[in-house]
Amino acid sequence: MIFCIVTYNQPKQLERLYASLRNSWGELNSNNLVIINNHSNFKTPGPSRVFHNALRPDGSIGYLSRSWNQCLIHGFGNSIAPRSDWVCLVQSDVVFQPGWRERFERAIAETGSRFVACGPGDQATFIHIEAFREIGWWDERFCGIGYQEFDYFVRAYIHLRDRASLQGHGPSMVHNWKDLNIIARQRENGSGHTSKLNPTLFAHLISKWGQEVCRHLETTDPALTSRWREVVDSYYTKSSMPKEYNWYPHFFIDDDTDYSILYKNYTPLKSNSLDIRTHGMESDYEQRPTTTARDLQLPINERLGQAIKRALGR
Repeated sequence: MIFCIVTYNQPKQLERLYASLRNSWGELNSNNLVIINNHSNFKTPGPSRVFHNALRPDGSIGYLSRSWNQCLIHGFGNSIAPRSDWVCLVQSDVVFQPGWRERFERAIAETGSRFVACGPGDQATFIHIEAFREIGWWDERFCGIGYQEFDYFVRAYIHLRDRASLQGHGPSMVHNWKDLNIIARQRENGSGHTSKLNPTLFAHLISKWGQEVCRHLETTDPALTSRWREVVDSYYTKSSMPKEYNWYPHFFIDDDTDYSILYKNYTPLKSNSLDIRTHGMESDYEQRPTTTARDLQLPINERLGQAIKRALGR
């Protein structure tokens, strides 16, 4: 397991999280702990591998989808020969509960789960490499701190079904959930972070999934707990759900990588109730590069060049 913590102006919380993880998991070092730091107020809590987003201003509102993708990159390292089968994405304002490791490992062995989201939301998300290969990246068009987890959890459900265990915000975003008492939220927040959600992000969510799915996002009615799954089931199958691309070719491209994993055919989703070709995103969905058998025989740089030419229509 490689743990990847995202932190923003929370040195005290980070220190408590680090201590709880060390006490419940064991030795932490640069091989099994990555920290993505997004603020100048930072103190290293102990042995780890730290990446500072120095170009990001302290007053930024957050960009969790990008931070989570950075965690996947530095956690797995490679999708074909990953450094670890599991990567855990963690926000710094939680602590791990005593004995959680034994409960988690026992549950995984019994259920075969490959994706465990400990909410509310994306407070701690355990992703197996098999799940990542199927789900893909976090959608960075959610360029803030909201709705990216709903989007990713829906996609996890589509691809994994009961191999996913989800606890989102409220009863509407729960699936196959088993409370293993893994984390607890720290009472003191203190990041100075503004949690206002940009309505543009919600517009993207609706354009991507349709109103029938999204209208159950904020429900508090337990009777609607499974409604979002029923709606998703009526529109999507695993074979029709494309992966997010999100512009990380370097993650896949090396001499041992199957190039077709990166440049698959990407078919736009269309239905009467779902129109993703809005908000100027047509080119994002419809001009994805594809690969051919001939491309796979080319040197890597030439393959990439050919793919870029096709994407540009040249």
